[in-house]
Amino acid sequence: MDFIGNDYKARIIDKAGIIPDDEPCFLFRAKDQHCAQTLRHYAWLCEKNGNHEQAEKVYDFILKIENYQDKKGRKAPDIPVQTKMQL
Repeated sequence: MDFIGNDYKARIIDKAGIIPDDEPCFLFRAKDQHCAQTLRHYAWLCEKNGNHEQAEKVYDFILKIENYQDKKGRKAPDIPVQTKMQL
């Protein structure tokens, strides 16, 4: 899996070995203030393409994210300093 910075490469592991090392991946954390809205758009795109089952799963997951945010808060997205230096 290829992430924006090496800090994710060291912490995120594909134990099943399904995702190729060179495949770009992007990770949203629940505390990211844009996470729920971004996933809403993704769910909408799934619906538009007829994948209603995936859209429903995403909408359910959005509720979990919003519940987490209500309890723990939201913050602006950031990139760790060590990653910024690598870009």
